[in-house]
Formats: sequence, C-alpha cells, structure tokens
Amino acid sequence: MNAVTLYSTAPDRDVVSVALAEAQACIGDPVRAKHIAFEAIQVAYPGWSPVRLGFQLNYRTPREARADVNRAKMKQWWSDVVVDSVVGALVADQYGDRAN
Repeated sequence: MNAVTLYSTAPDRDVVSVALAEAQACIGDPVRAKHIAFEAIQVAYPGWSPVRLGFQLNYRTPREARADVNRAKMKQWWSDVVVDSVVGALVADQYGDRAN
C-alpha cells in the first residue's frame, strides 16, 4: 500500500479495499461494512473528502454518505470496536506492531 499522508485529499483505492475487506471480515454484512469502512477511513485520514470517499465506496448518493454513516451509528449493530479494528488494519503498514 502506498504511504498516505494526513494531507492527501483523494481516497486511495488500496486503502478503500483494505478497509472494506477488514470491515467485511469483522461484520459480515456488505452494506454495514461499507459504513464501517467509511467511518474508519475518515478517522484514519480526516483530510480526505467525504464526497470523494462516498464515490469510492459506491454510495448511491455520495454527498449524503456522511449522513448515512451518522444514521448507522444510531443502530444497535454499530460497534466502535470494529471501527478501531479497521483503523488498525489501515495504519498497520505505517506503525507495524504498535498498530495492533
């Protein structure tokens, strides 16, 4: 995976695919995994545009991706522990053993 800086504004496809794969492995449901991946990427790389990230994650309305995630956070299935796990997978290359 390419090194991504805090100042990168375009979502990197490698980062998106890692986030989706990790979220899918943790949560199972692909729609829920998309919301978890979105939140984890926003936590790890806050400079990234949520609209561009919405496009990368194939939200029907990328401009409303953040609102969709905020609604998902209110559901019973939401888990910040899973989000943290995905963030760990995203930064593992940069931080090595300290990411776990």
